[in-house]
Amino acid sequence: MPPEVLKQSQDAMAKMAWFEGTWTGTGWMQLGPDNRETSDVLEEAEMRLDGTLLLLEGLGTSEGKVVHSAVGVISFSPATNSYSMRAYRPGGMFIDAEIEVGDDQIIWGFEDPRAGKIRYTVTHSEDDEWIEHGEISRDGGETWFPFFGMTLTRRM
Repeated sequence: MPPEVLKQSQDAMAKMAWFEGTWTGTGWMQLGPDNRETSDVLEEAEMRLDGTLLLLEGLGTSEGKVVHSAVGVISFSPATNSYSMRAYRPGGMFIDAEIEVGDDQIIWGFEDPRAGKIRYTVTHSEDDEWIEHGEISRDGGETWFPFFGMTLTRRM
Protein backbone atom coordinates (compact mmCIF):
# COMPACT_ATOMS: atom_id res chain seq x y z
CA MET A 1 0.00 0.00 0.00
CA PRO A 2 1.46 3.39 -0.91
CA PRO A 3 2.29 5.50 2.17
CA GLU A 4 -0.18 8.26 1.27
CA VAL A 5 -3.06 5.75 1.01
CA LEU A 6 -2.11 4.20 4.35
CA LYS A 7 -2.00 7.67 5.95
CA GLN A 8 -5.42 8.59 4.52
CA SER A 9 -6.93 5.42 5.99
CA GLN A 10 -5.21 5.94 9.36
CA ASP A 11 -6.40 9.56 9.53
CA ALA A 12 -10.00 8.54 8.77
CA MET A 13 -9.93 5.74 11.35
CA ALA A 14 -8.43 8.05 14.00
CA LYS A 15 -11.96 9.43 14.51
CA MET A 16 -12.79 6.10 16.15
CA ALA A 17 -9.71 5.78 18.36
CA TRP A 18 -11.88 6.67 21.37
CA PHE A 19 -13.46 3.21 21.14
CA GLU A 20 -10.22 1.46 22.10
CA GLY A 21 -10.32 -0.32 25.42
CA THR A 22 -12.49 -2.53 27.58
CA TRP A 23 -15.96 -1.25 28.40
CA THR A 24 -18.58 -2.55 30.84
CA GLY A 25 -22.10 -1.53 31.75
CA THR A 26 -25.71 -2.44 31.22
CA GLY A 27 -28.04 -2.69 28.28
CA TRP A 28 -31.68 -3.37 27.53
CA MET A 29 -33.65 -4.74 24.60
CA GLN A 30 -37.38 -4.45 23.99
CA LEU A 31 -38.68 -7.84 22.83
CA GLY A 32 -42.35 -6.97 22.49
CA PRO A 33 -44.71 -4.45 24.05
CA ASP A 34 -44.33 -5.68 27.63
CA ASN A 35 -41.04 -7.54 27.49
CA ARG A 36 -37.89 -5.50 28.18
CA GLU A 37 -34.84 -7.59 29.01
CA THR A 38 -31.73 -6.17 30.66
CA SER A 39 -28.20 -7.50 30.53
CA ASP A 40 -24.66 -6.90 31.69
CA VAL A 41 -22.47 -5.89 28.76
CA LEU A 42 -18.77 -6.25 28.02
CA GLU A 43 -17.33 -4.63 24.89
CA GLU A 44 -13.72 -4.80 23.82
CA ALA A 45 -12.38 -2.57 21.05
CA GLU A 46 -8.95 -2.56 19.46
CA MET A 47 -7.40 -0.80 16.49
CA ARG A 48 -5.60 -3.26 14.20
CA LEU A 49 -3.56 -3.31 10.99
CA ASP A 50 -1.55 -0.15 11.70
CA GLY A 51 -4.65 1.74 12.82
CA THR A 52 -6.67 1.03 9.66
CA LEU A 53 -9.25 -1.35 11.15
CA LEU A 54 -11.35 -1.27 14.32
CA LEU A 55 -12.23 -4.66 15.80
CA LEU A 56 -15.16 -4.70 18.26
CA GLU A 57 -16.37 -7.67 20.29
CA GLY A 58 -19.48 -7.51 22.46
CA LEU A 59 -20.97 -9.92 24.96
CA GLY A 60 -24.22 -9.51 26.85
CA THR A 61 -25.20 -11.78 29.73
CA SER A 62 -28.28 -12.08 31.90
CA GLU A 63 -28.48 -14.36 34.93
CA GLY A 64 -25.29 -16.11 33.81
CA LYS A 65 -26.54 -16.83 30.26
CA VAL A 66 -25.22 -15.28 27.07
CA VAL A 67 -28.01 -13.23 25.48
CA HIS A 68 -25.91 -11.41 22.89
CA SER A 69 -22.57 -12.11 21.23
CA ALA A 70 -21.19 -10.24 18.23
CA VAL A 71 -18.01 -9.12 16.50
CA GLY A 72 -17.83 -6.03 14.32
CA VAL A 73 -15.15 -4.80 11.93
CA ILE A 74 -14.99 -1.18 10.74
CA SER A 75 -12.58 0.07 8.09
CA PHE A 76 -12.12 2.98 5.70
CA SER A 77 -11.53 2.73 1.95
CA PRO A 78 -9.51 5.58 0.46
CA ALA A 79 -10.60 4.36 -3.00
CA THR A 80 -14.28 5.09 -2.28
CA ASN A 81 -13.70 7.63 0.51
CA SER A 82 -16.15 5.71 2.70
CA TYR A 83 -16.34 3.57 5.81
CA SER A 84 -17.64 0.02 5.88
CA MET A 85 -18.83 -2.20 8.70
CA ARG A 86 -19.50 -5.90 8.88
CA ALA A 87 -21.03 -7.39 12.03
CA TYR A 88 -20.98 -11.10 12.82
CA ARG A 89 -23.15 -13.19 15.13
CA PRO A 90 -22.85 -16.87 16.10
CA GLY A 91 -23.74 -19.41 13.46
CA GLY A 92 -22.04 -17.57 10.60
CA MET A 93 -24.66 -14.85 10.45
CA PHE A 94 -23.43 -11.41 9.37
CA ILE A 95 -24.67 -8.10 8.03
CA ASP A 96 -22.99 -5.37 6.07
CA ALA A 97 -24.02 -2.04 7.52
CA GLU A 98 -24.08 1.49 6.24
CA ILE A 99 -22.05 3.71 8.54
CA GLU A 100 -21.61 7.44 9.11
CA VAL A 101 -18.67 8.55 11.24
CA GLY A 102 -18.37 11.83 13.12
CA ASP A 103 -15.86 12.98 15.72
CA ASP A 104 -17.66 11.55 18.76
CA GLN A 105 -20.50 9.64 17.14
CA ILE A 106 -21.22 6.92 14.63
CA ILE A 107 -24.54 5.92 13.13
CA TRP A 108 -24.82 2.52 11.56
CA GLY A 109 -27.73 0.57 10.21
CA PHE A 110 -29.14 -1.97 7.81
CA GLU A 111 -32.36 -3.28 6.36
CA ASP A 112 -33.82 -6.43 7.91
CA PRO A 113 -36.36 -8.08 5.58
CA ARG A 114 -38.39 -9.31 8.56
CA ALA A 115 -38.29 -6.19 10.74
CA GLY A 116 -37.60 -3.14 8.55
CA LYS A 117 -34.90 -0.50 8.87
CA ILE A 118 -32.66 -0.72 11.92
CA ARG A 119 -30.20 1.94 13.03
CA TYR A 120 -27.87 2.38 15.96
CA THR A 121 -26.44 5.67 17.18
CA VAL A 122 -23.24 5.42 19.24
CA THR A 123 -22.06 8.49 21.12
CA HIS A 124 -18.89 9.12 23.12
CA SER A 125 -19.99 11.31 26.02
CA GLU A 126 -17.97 14.03 27.73
CA ASP A 127 -17.79 11.66 30.74
CA ASP A 128 -16.02 9.03 28.58
CA GLU A 129 -19.11 6.82 28.29
CA TRP A 130 -20.13 4.73 25.29
CA ILE A 131 -23.86 5.39 24.87
CA GLU A 132 -25.73 3.46 22.20
CA HIS A 133 -29.38 3.60 21.14
CA GLY A 134 -31.09 1.27 18.68
CA GLU A 135 -34.23 2.16 16.74
CA ILE A 136 -36.42 0.37 14.24
CA SER A 137 -38.67 1.66 11.47
CA ARG A 138 -41.29 -0.45 9.76
CA ASP A 139 -42.40 2.35 7.42
CA GLY A 140 -39.22 3.01 5.47
CA GLY A 141 -37.69 5.47 7.94
CA GLU A 142 -40.63 7.80 8.52
CA THR A 143 -41.23 6.74 12.13
CA TRP A 144 -38.60 5.30 14.49
CA PHE A 145 -39.18 3.32 17.70
CA PRO A 146 -36.51 2.61 20.34
CA PHE A 147 -35.79 -1.07 20.98
CA PHE A 148 -32.25 -1.06 22.42
CA GLY A 149 -30.11 0.96 24.80
CA MET A 150 -26.69 0.58 26.34
CA THR A 151 -24.44 2.70 28.55
CA LEU A 152 -20.85 1.58 29.09
CA THR A 153 -17.88 2.91 31.06
CA ARG A 154 -14.27 2.44 30.03
CA ARG A 155 -12.42 -0.03 32.29
CA MET A 156 -9.02 -0.09 30.54
